[in-house]
Amino acid sequence: MGFNAFAIAPSVNKDGQHDASGAFHPGALKFSKAYNCPWRKFDNSGSHSATRKKFLDTINDACPGNCELFAYFGHGYTNGLGSAHIGESQLDDFLKVLRPKLAKPSVVVLYACSSGAVGGFTGKMREKLGGDVWVYGHTTVGHSFMNRDVSEEMGDNSPSFKLFYPPGHDLRSAWAEAIKYTDLWLRFPLIENASIDAEVNARRLLGTWEVNFGGTPYVYDFDMPEATWSLSSGRDIDAAPEGTVKAYEPKNKKVAVDVGTWTVTDEVSVTWDSGWTESWPLPLKTMGQSGTSNGVLLTAKRLTHPTTHGKLQG
Repeated sequence: MGFNAFAIAPSVNKDGQHDASGAFHPGALKFSKAYNCPWRKFDNSGSHSATRKKFLDTINDACPGNCELFAYFGHGYTNGLGSAHIGESQLDDFLKVLRPKLAKPSVVVLYACSSGAVGGFTGKMREKLGGDVWVYGHTTVGHSFMNRDVSEEMGDNSPSFKLFYPPGHDLRSAWAEAIKYTDLWLRFPLIENASIDAEVNARRLLGTWEVNFGGTPYVYDFDMPEATWSLSSGRDIDAAPEGTVKAYEPKNKKVAVDVGTWTVTDEVSVTWDSGWTESWPLPLKTMGQSGTSNGVLLTAKRLTHPTTHGKLQG
C-alpha cells in the first residue's frame, strides 16, 4: 500500500552549533527510512529572504503531491519556523506552496521548538488549512524530536488545542521515556489516542513488580523487545505493545515458577504458560495497582523500572 510523506530540514548548522547535522538531519533521515519517503535539505546559508525562498522552492520541487504526512525538522518559535524564516506574516506564502501538496485528510508535524504553543504557529496553520488536517508541534524549547512537550491542533477537537500528557499527568514520565527511547516520536501523529495510551502504559509496566493474590506474594519481571517500525517492517503502526513476563517466589529469584506473555490494549492482559490469565486495568498505578488472576483479586506495586530501556533516539 502506497503512502505519501515528505520531510524537510535546513542544510547548514547555525552559528557553529551542531543543530542541523546533530538533530535535524538525523531526525529527517529516520523519518524518511520509516515512511519510505523523500527528504530534502534547503539552503539556509543566505539572507532571511533567500533562505525563505529556498525553503519554499524545495517544497514546491520535491514534496510529492497528495502528501499525507509532512514533517519539518528545524528551529521554531511560538509564531514561526526559525530555520526557514517563516513567521506569521509569511504564513500565507508558506501555505500557498504547501496546501496544493497536501492530501485530505493530512498530517503536518513541526519538530520545532515552541511552534506548538497554545495560540501559536500550529494553531494558525490549522485554521488556515481548514478541516481534515492535524498539526503537531512542540510547546517548549527542547530536542528536535525527543521533546516530550507535544501539542495537537485539530478543528474537530473542542478546544482545537490538545497537550499530550501535560505537567502533573500521572503518565508524563512514561510518555517522556517512550518518546526518548522508542520510535513513538515518529509514529504518534498517525495512531489513535488509545494506541498511544497503550504504549505509554506498556512503558510504565516494564520492570519488576510485587504481586499478591490469594495471600501469596510473587515477583514479576516484565520485559519488552526492541521493535522498530517502518512501512516495510510488517508491523502495524499501532500494533498493541507486547512482551514477556516471568514470575518468581520472593526468596528465590533464580528460577521462574511460571513464564508468560503480556499485551496492552485497553488493559494489561497476561497469559501464563501454566494456563492462568490475568488482567490489570488502565491506567497503571505504580502503587496500589489492582487486577484479577484467574478470577482472584490481586494487588501490585512496582519495585524497579528501567528508565532507559530501548534505544536512545537522538
